Amino acid sequence: MRCILHVSSDINPGKLLQMVAYDAEVKLNSPPSPMNMEESLWVTPVDPYLLEGEKTIIFEICEQLGWRTPSRIISPVGTGGLFTMLWKGLRELSQIGLIEDGETRLTSVQAAGCDPIVTAFEGHYEKVEPATHVDTLAVDLKVPSPPLGEMVLEAIKGSRGSAVAVSDEEILEATRLLAKTEGVFAEPAAASTIAALRKMVEERIIDAWEDVVCVITGAGLKDPSATLRLLDRQRRLKFLVERKSGRGIPSSLGDTKIKILRLLEEGEAYGYGIWKALDKRYGVRVKIPSVYQHLAELEALGLVEKSKSLAVQGRPARQCLILTAKGRETLKALTYLRANEEGI
Repeated sequence: MRCILHVSSDINPGKLLQMVAYDAEVKLNSPPSPMNMEESLWVTPVDPYLLEGEKTIIFEICEQLGWRTPSRIISPVGTGGLFTMLWKGLRELSQIGLIEDGETRLTSVQAAGCDPIVTAFEGHYEKVEPATHVDTLAVDLKVPSPPLGEMVLEAIKGSRGSAVAVSDEEILEATRLLAKTEGVFAEPAAASTIAALRKMVEERIIDAWEDVVCVITGAGLKDPSATLRLLDRQRRLKFLVERKSGRGIPSSLGDTKIKILRLLEEGEAYGYGIWKALDKRYGVRVKIPSVYQHLAELEALGLVEKSKSLAVQGRPARQCLILTAKGRETLKALTYLRANEEGI
C-alpha cells in the first residue's frame, strides 16, 4: 500500500528518518485535503483501530502480574489515546471478572510547558482548554489541544487518579536515572512517567507500599536532538556524539552526493554536466569517474533514475538522470534535519 505521512516540522529527526527508510511519502506541514481523505484509509490519533490496539497494553500489564492489578499506572499524555484506552481496558477486564473493579488509579503526565489537561484537572473544569504557550523538549507531549482531553479527565476521575506536570529538567534527569539504573534508554516523552513517579513520591502522594507501573512509550534513539542535552556537562563526549550521530545524519550519504541531489532537484542532467556544476556551484573538484560512481550509488539507493539519452554527434550518447520521488523526499528530510541541527 502507498503510505503518505503528513507531519509537522517539529517531528523527531529519528522518526523522520524511519519514515524515509520505509519508503513513505513524507509531507512536512502539508495538511491532507478532504478529497484525499475520502479516497484513502486515514489513521489519526482518534482512529478506533489504533486506539483498540493501544488498549492491549493494559491486557499485557495485568496478565504479566498474574491478573493482579497495580495500585497505580502512570502514563504520558499527548493526544490522550493511550491513557483513555488504559481506563477502557481496565473496565473491560473488570466486567468479565478477571480483575477487581476500582483498584487501580491512573495518573496522567504532561510536560509543564504544555499541560492543558493538568490545568483542567486542577481547576476542576469539565472541558480542556487549549494551551496558549507551548515550550517543551518532549515532542510527543507537545499537543496543545488534546483531541481526547475530556475523555482523559473522565478516566482520571473514574479511577480516582491524578494529573501531574513535570519540567524538562525533571524529564532529562529521569531519562538519565532510568538508563543508569534499569538499562532502559527512553525518549523524553516516555521518561516523563519516571519524572512524575519521583515527584509524587517526594511529595508523599504515592506511598512506599504501592505497586506502580510506569508506561515507557518510546526509545531514546528516536529523539537524539533532545537527548543530547543529557551531555551538557560532558563537552568532549557531546562533540563526539554530535560528530558520529546527530550531525552525521544529514551527511550519511556524503556531502558530494547531497550536492548532486540538489543539482538534480533543479532538473535532469547528465554526468559531465553535473561534474562541471559541482565545481562551478559548490567548488567541489572531483574526477569525472568519481561523479559517475556517485551517480551509480545514488541510483542503487533508488534516489535517482535514468530519464533519457542525448545523442551527441561523434560521441557516445549522454545518459540523463532525474530525482525519483524517494530522492525528493529524502532531500527534503535531509534539508529539514540539517536546519534542525543548526537551530534554524
